[in-house]
Amino acid sequence: MKFKDAYRAANDSVHVRDTLKAQIQERYERETAPVPQARENRRRWFVAIPTAVAAAAAVFVAVFVGIRAGAVKNAAPMADGMVALGAVPEEAAEQTMLLTAQVGDAGAILPVDSYEALYTVMEERNEAVYGLRKSDEIYLEDMPAAAEAPVPDAVPMPTGAPSTQTDSAVNAVNGIESDDVNASGTNNQVATVDEADIVKTDGTWIYDLNFKNNKLYVLSAAGEGTTVQVAVDLSKNTDNGACEYREMILANDRLYVIAIAYDWNAKTAKDCATTVTEVYALNDRQSVSRIATLRQDGFYQTARLVGSTLVIVSSYDVYALGEDDVPADWCPGVAVDGESKTLSPNELYVNPNSNRNSFVVVTTTDTETDVRFESTSAVLGGCHAVYCSDTELIIASAEGEHIESGEQTDENGKHFVTITNNSFTGLYLFRLVDGKAEPVANTRIEGRLLNQFSMDACDGTYRFVVTRSASTRTIWTDGIDRYEWKSKNDCALYVLDETLAPLGAVENLAENELVQSARFMGDVVYFVTFRQTDPLFAVDLSDPSAPKILSALKISGFSAYLHPFGEGRLVGIGYEADEETGRTTGVKIALYDISDPKDVKEILRQSVKAEYTNVAQNHKGVYVDAKSGTVAFPADDKYIVCRVTDAGAEVLGRIDAGEFSWDGSVRGLSIGGAFYVVAPDAVTVLSFETMRKLTSVPLN
Repeated sequence: MKFKDAYRAANDSVHVRDTLKAQIQERYERETAPVPQARENRRRWFVAIPTAVAAAAAVFVAVFVGIRAGAVKNAAPMADGMVALGAVPEEAAEQTMLLTAQVGDAGAILPVDSYEALYTVMEERNEAVYGLRKSDEIYLEDMPAAAEAPVPDAVPMPTGAPSTQTDSAVNAVNGIESDDVNASGTNNQVATVDEADIVKTDGTWIYDLNFKNNKLYVLSAAGEGTTVQVAVDLSKNTDNGACEYREMILANDRLYVIAIAYDWNAKTAKDCATTVTEVYALNDRQSVSRIATLRQDGFYQTARLVGSTLVIVSSYDVYALGEDDVPADWCPGVAVDGESKTLSPNELYVNPNSNRNSFVVVTTTDTETDVRFESTSAVLGGCHAVYCSDTELIIASAEGEHIESGEQTDENGKHFVTITNNSFTGLYLFRLVDGKAEPVANTRIEGRLLNQFSMDACDGTYRFVVTRSASTRTIWTDGIDRYEWKSKNDCALYVLDETLAPLGAVENLAENELVQSARFMGDVVYFVTFRQTDPLFAVDLSDPSAPKILSALKISGFSAYLHPFGEGRLVGIGYEADEETGRTTGVKIALYDISDPKDVKEILRQSVKAEYTNVAQNHKGVYVDAKSGTVAFPADDKYIVCRVTDAGAEVLGRIDAGEFSWDGSVRGLSIGGAFYVVAPDAVTVLSFETMRKLTSVPLN
């Protein structure tokens, strides 16, 4: 299969580090040729660019201070040692790297005063980012890929695989924890918040948003008698242009089918993305009718259903700014059945902890009323992951900090430049009140989140598990440029209060490793890091101001996804790996005894004879029922169903999922005594007790 070839090639590339080191070392030490004029020009750029970037940053800060007037007065004080927004540590100019807690100025996030003020901020961001990119281009022209970099993710994601996204102690296990519910639901992160997905069920009907056939299927969930009742050809929705259907939400006899519509913008010469939500009435399951269409600018990110409130998040990139532009040219807008509007200044906000000219657009809709937007807002800043509970929405933006020192002289009279890069995450908090999403606070934390499971809210505190990275490039600019490159990775956990001010932290964990999975379970968080072996950390969060490591279990391989598995148990799905090289050797299931978080034990580790699983990129393909011991997930081109106990894991079924299975297009769900595997080509129905095949319903 193609995905196997891609996986093997990408996985092999992780293990050429020693060869690459030698090549770079040889290149660094070359000092025999005369200085080419082009290189001398690049050396001069290293002096000019920091000055330009610093000037742009100064203007940006000045403008932004005017926008968020009064915010400083309301901002929570920073803890000792924290670096305020815009501050640059003196150590950044030295040839050292520090991985220390750097939490930005937590404060209220306020609407802008006017379109003009926002436009000025965006202009300055464009200039600053352009300068940074130019300096990186100059550096990369003369530098091969850095071999000293920390090991990349041990399991590369095939091109095109979806990327997506901490729980409280009441996490649902696929929605089947309650005795009065006879059907599973989407594998949601938070029990009371439904996540958009490609397959939904109400216990009687199965709704399948099929990418391969570009159709919406409604099937009767009747076990061996399952049939297709309706097949809506979505390609006929020509009013939405070229659409890529993504996910849907089922609420109050309606399906909210979400797509991305692409259109060509002649002004910027780029494709523009719009998130389109088609609303279908399901009063008669023998037919499905579209009753309304909602649109919001930007590339679809995620959707959540909180009670009757549908929250949709999109990301709207601004590619260019022109002197003659009107707000509609660069501000996001929304539309209901063709009636459009540009968001007004009091609906627009700036996240100071981002350097991106990209708006995160957040809308809410009441699914119990006529189709309309209850609230619309947009924050100037990126979007990497989204966490949603009953009362709040946290949007995380993966950011980078780039600091250039300007030309300096060492003790031997040699000239050099240092370039320091740090990763951090911008956070902004929305409160969900009366069906509306209201932005209330923002801050930044050092490091990058893996996905939505790296975030959690509990009792007025917010918890985050991150991988922190820092790198310093030192370029001696006399004669042939000579480089020294240093980097460092580690992992950390941060706890913030309800204003996003820092409360507590655990830092400097697992040097040169990356966070591979995380699961918050009440007062304890479990997370996995990996390089050659898998430390499974358990951290006590009962005192938010003083989180404490309880245990760190080291085993081979790693779990890419963690899920509660009944009382005192945690199941992991991931990879076995060679303890010497870190090379992955196949997919495994692991079962952990967490009855005593101070002494976590591995009860079970078993291979399932597969090379790749996409559970790290898309958790919605995972099915877990702790009561019956059932664990099911996609791996290679199969959907694997297992029964897991302390004594072992038995593979009961390997259902053919087709060539699209690697990209997250297969789901498993249980209704009554049947288990349904919904794949792009067919729905396979099995006996839940024995996993014996009952029937297969083709999807054409």
